[in-house]
Amino acid sequence: MRLNGVVPEGFRLTAEDQGLVLRIHGTWDSRVVSPEIVEDESRDLGERLETTVFAALDSIQDSVTEYLRIPWPSADGRSMAEPGVRYDGDAIHLWYGDSEKAAVLGLSAIPLSEVVSES
Repeated sequence: MRLNGVVPEGFRLTAEDQGLVLRIHGTWDSRVVSPEIVEDESRDLGERLETTVFAALDSIQDSVTEYLRIPWPSADGRSMAEPGVRYDGDAIHLWYGDSEKAAVLGLSAIPLSEVVSES
């Protein structure tokens, strides 16, 4: 939902088969992320979450930029604002830009409770 609120018109992300899928004007484009990284318990949870969210942001950015043939998101129309992710133990913070405080495009944090179920 966070990303659907900021991607350009015609792009839509949906949760399918425990993964995230990107569609462009209703046509399947790519599988953005799969749950395998988060489920890999050989690494720290924070590292897994940061890796997964970064991969999703990066993949979405690549698809949008390739389709539109312009850098997205961009502060100046010439260069892309790189994805950024930070896990603080309670939530995953995500943005595009040089830093969280200087984000070209900021997104609301994802509380840990939204992505990890307690067993």
